[in-house]
Amino acid sequence: MLHDHDLANNLFVRLAITKPHPKHSPLENFCTEALVGCLRNSTQFRKRFMDLCATCLSIPPPGDEPEISTQVVPPEVQLANVRGSSLAPPKRAQFDIELRFLLPKGLRIVIESKVDSPVKAEQLQGYSDLLEQTIDPKGHLLLLVSSAKRIPAGARAIRKILWEEIYECALAGSRDRYPKGEKRPTELFLREQFSQFLHSEGLSPVSIPKLSSSQLSAFPDTMRFLTAFRQLLLKLKSSGELKAPHQKPTMDVDEDRHLTWYGLHLAESAYTDGWVGIEFNHQIGAVSLLFSATVPKGTTTALGVKFPGSCKFIPVENETWLEVHQPLESNYNGSEKEITRWIKDAVEAMKEFAKLRRRKIP
Repeated sequence: MLHDHDLANNLFVRLAITKPHPKHSPLENFCTEALVGCLRNSTQFRKRFMDLCATCLSIPPPGDEPEISTQVVPPEVQLANVRGSSLAPPKRAQFDIELRFLLPKGLRIVIESKVDSPVKAEQLQGYSDLLEQTIDPKGHLLLLVSSAKRIPAGARAIRKILWEEIYECALAGSRDRYPKGEKRPTELFLREQFSQFLHSEGLSPVSIPKLSSSQLSAFPDTMRFLTAFRQLLLKLKSSGELKAPHQKPTMDVDEDRHLTWYGLHLAESAYTDGWVGIEFNHQIGAVSLLFSATVPKGTTTALGVKFPGSCKFIPVENETWLEVHQPLESNYNGSEKEITRWIKDAVEAMKEFAKLRRRKIP
């Protein structure tokens, strides 16, 4: 889609008209169009991306905003064949992303985006020749891949940027705090969604921590615990004690707070954003049962409801989180019955709290 199309900023339209080859999955086109959607709609992300491209190409950062197009079919040109004795037949190419700038004069960057399709040296060499011999003006070619992508020897001279770097560009600033009552910018929401999407597809950086021998020796026990805990949550779900939209527990990580959670998102009508599971605090080496839910902004008291553990209210933007913690090691001996009772007690206490809250509000 060209930069001046009436609906160039509409991601849904971009995805609808960008159809992959019948033998290819749509993931690559989806990632490309999602990237361009962020570039067109987020000023901060666009600047970080342009700086990334300029650094990779060893050129000064562009001095103006680019015209951003996708799936661009350039004019046909005659390319000298590899022997240099004659001209090859006209070749047509399709550039995944094309960036055109007025400053510096005639700057043009073409990006070949790869996710699950192979990198082909012949394709990239053809694009490089095309950009070298055209006067449209001449352009720079970049290859966009993940760090795990195999690059054939004939394509290693092409400069590349990584999906992992783009993930970092999207994530930068997304954890900034905003004053209570102030809405988060739309472009920030867009960047957060994009970074989460890349992470879900394995296109984010991976940091594998070192494991000591003592940690490795505890790994089998940890896996047995998580497997048993998963079965317990599924048992509570299948018996109707927990209402959850997803069949399987999920794991979430907050690297800034050194926390990992493993549990189920709940779908109770009495309250919103319910969650129950295990919290691992890596900083202090603690493991706790955790129940959490979203409560109205400004809530500071449990209204006399006795939750099964320490209860705290955490103000976050336009709402407040209620969290109930119960240390696992000091209170439980591995009994299914005890943990089941705690989870059911936490859920029932939250229902009672929600009921009292509704009565309190006129």
